[in-house]
Amino acid sequence: MQRLNEPEKIPDLDNKTKELILLALAITYRSADDTKQHIMRAAMSGASSEEITQVLLIAIKKREAESLSVSREKDNLGIGTAFTEQNNKRIAAQRR
Repeated sequence: MQRLNEPEKIPDLDNKTKELILLALAITYRSADDTKQHIMRAAMSGASSEEITQVLLIAIKKREAESLSVSREKDNLGIGTAFTEQNNKRIAAQRR
């Protein structure tokens, strides 16, 4: 399988576009090292600071929206509440 962090091997897109996409993915998957690497590579491939900033903002907003969605689903299913209640009972039992 082809590694996604090797943009020169992904056909049909210019390197700047590939690096901006890979940057968005690195942010979405919370990979600090890959984020730094793809910011540098995007700049070296001709991306402007404005383009990089736009990708950062879009990816961060997307990541936050997904986090909120997962949190809401847990609440709707009672998973978060059940976990908190179990955790509180466990902590109380340990204190006794």
